[in-house]
Amino acid sequence: MVDPALLQSVVMPTYVRHDDLSFIYCGDMQDARDYLVSDHLHPFDGHFYRYLPEERNWEINDDAQWKVVREERNRRIDAFRWKIDRQRDLIDLGLATSDTLIPLVSYVQQLRDIPQTQTDPYNIVFPEEPA
Repeated sequence: MVDPALLQSVVMPTYVRHDDLSFIYCGDMQDARDYLVSDHLHPFDGHFYRYLPEERNWEINDDAQWKVVREERNRRIDAFRWKIDRQRDLIDLGLATSDTLIPLVSYVQQLRDIPQTQTDPYNIVFPEEPA
């Protein structure tokens, strides 16, 4: 167990993911009582949580999960961007028509629309990448 006297000067975020913790920070007061893990345990179920010290309870933090979804969406867009650039080069050279660009741009737009079109950040269905 961590010495509570050492924890009094520790500054920790209130947004935490349960599986990343060796102990659970449970408030904003920077007080040893905030670190009493046995009083504030919650079951790990893959969700992000935010501790509400005034209620002494945890709530699901969907904002943190949406941030993870947006990061994955941005990674997919960045990884796909070269295909659009390549297709534009082929169009400029006269080796392809602009019709071949439409599915690629449509795919990227579908990725951008994920936060507006899907409601559950824990069950995101990403669109299929065009051939």
